[in-house]
Amino acid sequence: MKVVDSTGAGDSFFSAVLSELTESKRAEEALQLGMKVAAQVIASTENGLIPEMLETLR
Repeated sequence: MKVVDSTGAGDSFFSAVLSELTESKRAEEALQLGMKVAAQVIASTENGLIPEMLETLR
């Protein structure tokens, strides 16, 4: 995956992890989604996760 822009990757990672934990997911599952989200964000021209991205990652 090519890095396009890292803006928003950390915030997106944290948000995905927190969202999963509030849904009673295991920490490992939450971190895995956080990493997928951050990877998707840095490969996108968007500065954060958009709903269409999240649907493809879950």
